[in-house]
Amino acid sequence: MSFYVEKTTYQPAPAGVHLARLTQLIHLGVQESIYKDEGQRQYLLGFELVEEALNDERNYTVSERFNATLGPKSKLSAAVSALTSASQNGFDLDELVGRACQVTVAHKTKPD
Repeated sequence: MSFYVEKTTYQPAPAGVHLARLTQLIHLGVQESIYKDEGQRQYLLGFELVEEALNDERNYTVSERFNATLGPKSKLSAAVSALTSASQNGFDLDELVGRACQVTVAHKTKPD
């Protein structure tokens, strides 16, 4: 089996607050955790920035990993609140795909 890969230049999404739409919901399974003895179920949520286009007219996409918990301090709880006003005692995440929201893009620089 062979793969052909072209060299591309990566353009990060512009920093700031953007209008976006949830376009991807990927279950990552149980991932190891450095904070707990057992693993954590995780999801990857992908967002398309609807008003920011690349040079080839595709929109930028950004994503974030979330643990599958809806506690008051969880990142997933905050994301669900931004996408819907439904009760967070339990929720079908598939219902969120296609919903509009605002996302904040921030860039982190890492030492070489």
